Amino acid sequence: MIPIDKFLLEVKIDEKERQLEPEEKEQLLRERQEQLVRENHLLEYVWQLAGKYCPYGKINEKGEFIDYAYHFDNQYMNQAVFKFKSRYNNNLLNIDFDYNEYLSNGIADSIKAFGLDIEKYWYAILFARDYAIDYCKNSLCITNTAKEDLEELIYHIKENRIEENIVNFKSIDKSDKQVKDVKTFKNAVNPPPQFKNPISLTLEVGNKTPLKIENPYLIDFIANICNDRYCEIKDKIKDNSLWNVFQSKENKPESDTIKVCIFATMMMDIFNLNNINKHRQKSGTEISQNKYYTVSKIVYFTKLSDNENYEVDKETLKSNLQKFKGSKYRRFDTIY
Repeated sequence: MIPIDKFLLEVKIDEKERQLEPEEKEQLLRERQEQLVRENHLLEYVWQLAGKYCPYGKINEKGEFIDYAYHFDNQYMNQAVFKFKSRYNNNLLNIDFDYNEYLSNGIADSIKAFGLDIEKYWYAILFARDYAIDYCKNSLCITNTAKEDLEELIYHIKENRIEENIVNFKSIDKSDKQVKDVKTFKNAVNPPPQFKNPISLTLEVGNKTPLKIENPYLIDFIANICNDRYCEIKDKIKDNSLWNVFQSKENKPESDTIKVCIFATMMMDIFNLNNINKHRQKSGTEISQNKYYTVSKIVYFTKLSDNENYEVDKETLKSNLQKFKGSKYRRFDTIY
């Protein structure tokens, strides 16, 4: 198999072809539609990744999201797939590794042993690599929305609270002689809030000395006020753009390790999306069917890292993926 030279971006006829007879134009359009369908199937794994990382579709009459990423046989195209095709056609993917080496260095054999299509996987490698590089280098860093920040503030304070220390006012007999006045009553039934771990809030204003709040009463009071008010207005602010808009912040490129982890996660996703569960090397063969080792070799082959450990074992990748797991990255890819 020889990699495609240029992908078809859309089904149309050019100015010169408009002079053809109607039957000829119809035949030409039919052939190009068939070519588009063939290429979409060839890019099946790219479509799968695009559907997960760059969803594109529409809301139907039932309010359901219809993802075009899995509609190979119609005219719709996921915009990420379209952009990938365009970048591929214009040699913008910066491919400095060879397809023939991919076929001969054992990687393609391993992919095939898993039951995956080596040609489709090749294009998925190119897409995932391009996505990971741009995501870590040029993507727009964004902050939480106001709604997300408020929810996290309430959650982290409440989650750290020792609930056993909370006393219900209604369960106290206010006529008890020991409760002499309101102040005494409050102190008796509402002891100082206790937290599982040390907690504080810090407010920074320009170059002024930061205000650090460590008083447990005040921190708990802030959380309660925020929570009560949020419960009152959360339905009203659900569609309010001021509460749900992202704010951009200074772009700082991510490390090579994060880039490798994003790429490797996308490569692993192809196994998962196609229900590939094999993970051991067959006895009597040098073909690896360990997903981590195969993906690790791809990392080194595609020159995302010059760490030779990726080529010889799986442990470096597994260790980095474990550290990466659960990490929250808020960035908008600038290409896809």
